[in-house]
Amino acid sequence: MLVKKFDLQPVFIYYEGEDVGEIVARETANLTEALAPIARVLAPVAFSGHLPEDLTGPVFFLYPLRLGCGEALAKLQEKGDVILFAADLPYRALDALEEISDRANVHLVFSYGEAREKALFLGIRDTLRGLHVLALVPDLPSYTALLDRRYDRSALRHRLGVEVDILGKDEFLAWFARADGEEAARAWLARARAADENEVRRTGQLYQALRNFLEDRGYQAVAISCHARKMDPLYVPCLGLGRLRDEGIPAACEADLASLTGMILVDLLRNQPAFMGNVVGMDAHTITLSHCAMPLRLMGDEPLPYELADYHGGRWPGVTAEVEVPVGAPLTVLRVSRSAETMIVTEGRIVARPQDGRACRNTLQVEVPDPALLLRKTSGNHHVLACGHFAGELARLGEFLGMDVTAL
Repeated sequence: MLVKKFDLQPVFIYYEGEDVGEIVARETANLTEALAPIARVLAPVAFSGHLPEDLTGPVFFLYPLRLGCGEALAKLQEKGDVILFAADLPYRALDALEEISDRANVHLVFSYGEAREKALFLGIRDTLRGLHVLALVPDLPSYTALLDRRYDRSALRHRLGVEVDILGKDEFLAWFARADGEEAARAWLARARAADENEVRRTGQLYQALRNFLEDRGYQAVAISCHARKMDPLYVPCLGLGRLRDEGIPAACEADLASLTGMILVDLLRNQPAFMGNVVGMDAHTITLSHCAMPLRLMGDEPLPYELADYHGGRWPGVTAEVEVPVGAPLTVLRVSRSAETMIVTEGRIVARPQDGRACRNTLQVEVPDPALLLRKTSGNHHVLACGHFAGELARLGEFLGMDVTAL
C-alpha cells in the first residue's frame, strides 16, 4: 500500500537583524533529505515579525531560532499539523508550547529521524482516512449480523477513517465466472507439486476475480469468509490471499476485520506483507500460531520456497501452500481490537515449524518475552505476524492514532 504524500512547509522564526540564510538553507536541505519520499518539502519561509498569512500547510515544520514563538505556533496550529523542532536548544521549542492549550496536532521532535517518523505517521493517518475495505461474506443476514457483533465498523470509521463495505457473495459470482486465473495457476504449479491441479486453477480464478473487483470498485484491502459450504464456489482462497498480500493488498481470511486492520498498519508502516494465525499452543516461552494463507514474501522481496498441499489433509476441498519460513527469523506480533481502541504488540523469533498433515499448513512456534501476559491482554484469537523487530515503532504509531497500546 502506498502512503499518501503531503506538502510540508518549513517555517523559521529568528531575531530581527540576524543573518539566518545559511542556517535556513542547510536545515531545509537536511529536512528534505530526511522526509523523502514521505512529503513534498516546499520552499522555506523565514521571518522575524508576524507570521505570514498566506501559509496553507497542511503540515508545517517549525524551527524556532529564538524565544517567543508561541503566537506563531498557535496560528500554525489553526492551519494544520505542526512538527516542532527542538534539537538545538530545546527551551526555545518548550517556551513556544507555553502559549497553546491543546497539543493535539503539535508534534515535538528532537531529531530529523523523529521528524521523519512523525511525517510518516501523518501520511499513514491521512491514508487511513481515505481507505475503503471490502468484506466478502455469504448471502445470509445472520452472517452480516455476526460480523457486526464481532467488529465495530462504525468505530473503525470514527477512529481511523476506514470505511468497510459488506458484500454478499452472490453479487461477486459474475466476476468469478468471467475471471481468467490461468496465469496465477501456472505460476503456482511451476514452483511446486499440486495436490489437486483443478483446485489450484479454481483458486487462481478466485484470486484474479478478487484482484479485478478490488481495482474496479476502488478497494485497497479485503477480508473474505472462507467457509467451504456457505461460500461455494469461492471457498479456500488461501493461495490467492497470500498473493494479494505480496502485491501490497492486505487480505484477511475468515472475514477478520481486526486482523485486516493490523495487516494494513504493518503494510503502511513497513511496506511489507504479514501473516495472520490462530493461537494453537503456548508454553512458558513460546506461542504457536497456525493458518494456511501465507505470503511468499514474508521475509523480503525474494519469495520463500513452498510446496502446494491439500487443505487440512483433504478434509475440505481446496489447496494451499506450505511455506518454508526460516527458523530463527525475527518477528513482530500484534493484535488490534475490534474497534481499533487497543493494540498489543511484542517481538520474538521463530524457534520451530511444527508439522501436522491435518491442520493448517503454516504453523510457527514463536519465542516471545511473556506468552501468558500476551494472551491475557489480547483481544482475540487471530494475531498478525510480520518479519523484523519494530514493536516500538508500531506502538508509537498506534498511540499516534489514538489507540491504548500495550507493548511487551
